[in-house]
Amino acid sequence: MLTEEQRARRLEGLGASDSSIVMGYSSYKTPYQLYLEKIGTISSDEEETEQQYWGKMLEKVIIQRFEEDTGFKVTFPDTIYHPEYPFIFANLDGWIESEKAVVEAKCVNSFQKREWEHGPPLGYLIQIAKQCIVTNANYGYFAVLAGGMEFFMCRYERDAGLEALIIESDLEFWHKVQSRTEPDPINTSDCRLKFNSPHPDKVAQSTYRTSKALIDLQNLKLKLKNFEIEEDAIKMALMSHMGNAEYLVGQEGEVLATWKANKKGTRVFNIK
Repeated sequence: MLTEEQRARRLEGLGASDSSIVMGYSSYKTPYQLYLEKIGTISSDEEETEQQYWGKMLEKVIIQRFEEDTGFKVTFPDTIYHPEYPFIFANLDGWIESEKAVVEAKCVNSFQKREWEHGPPLGYLIQIAKQCIVTNANYGYFAVLAGGMEFFMCRYERDAGLEALIIESDLEFWHKVQSRTEPDPINTSDCRLKFNSPHPDKVAQSTYRTSKALIDLQNLKLKLKNFEIEEDAIKMALMSHMGNAEYLVGQEGEVLATWKANKKGTRVFNIK
């Protein structure tokens, strides 16, 4: 769990969670958005989600379960900085002194658990690899609570190739921060941030590329509309079959879909 002081320090360099953003493997933030935060153009303070809140509250509980299952003693060190690059650092969830290993606690929902079936998601892998770089750890552990009721662990073995890419990406990105060289926008949210001061009298002339992009966008919107019609027809067939039932189950009793009321009383259809 980060302290207020640690949160403030994050503006002075690149932490472990920043590296997955820098390398383009974050679903929460883009490199352009991170750049604006680091130079102080936009605030890094975000409204905490329910999952983030419970992940923070359950972190020590997850670490305690990890200790019970492994027999390792986990400590909680302060921010650790790279010996050569002081702007590269890591805030650890835990450290095993006897093993020289880092511990990263994660709290995921039952849907996100599927992302772990073939190993840690790449964004998380980058995070723990960065922690191992900074601490010169022998290896790292993920301690994961899935769906609030299933605990599992996985181990990260040092990967020299991945870690070299992380450092290279961090150095390149921090140079952009220091030289005020903006990364390229990669989505519409970035464009809204970059071009947030419209000029009413300014006109942009279309080119062959933009004309083609407009045609492609119109064709795509038509396809999406057709998909929406098809999706609605399939949902209607399933909902008609379920009627007043809240659950659709398979031959083995497994839940395939739900059609339950939310807090406002509106029934919401979801597939599992």
